[in-house]
Amino acid sequence: TSLITTIDEVIKIQDDGRAKRREAEAELKRLEDELRQKIMAAATRTSSEKATYASVPEAKEVSFMSESEPAPEAEVKLMSEDPFGLHRDE
Repeated sequence: TSLITTIDEVIKIQDDGRAKRREAEAELKRLEDELRQKIMAAATRTSSEKATYASVPEAKEVSFMSESEPAPEAEVKLMSEDPFGLHRDE
């Protein structure tokens, strides 16, 4: 009788495991569907934002130096040789 009880318990544990696995698979599918919907919504939103920005005219370049005053030669040279200002001699 002990062996039969043990076998019955094993069968019950297996059945419980199958049921929990089905529940987990259903939850995983639900989460995957939700993620897919959110990605599609984000992609749609990004596409519509790009369309909105595409209709905005480009900004014109603004210069803070007067056009009659050329940039000092030293700054032009420094910027062309070291664009990030990493090797300044001060």
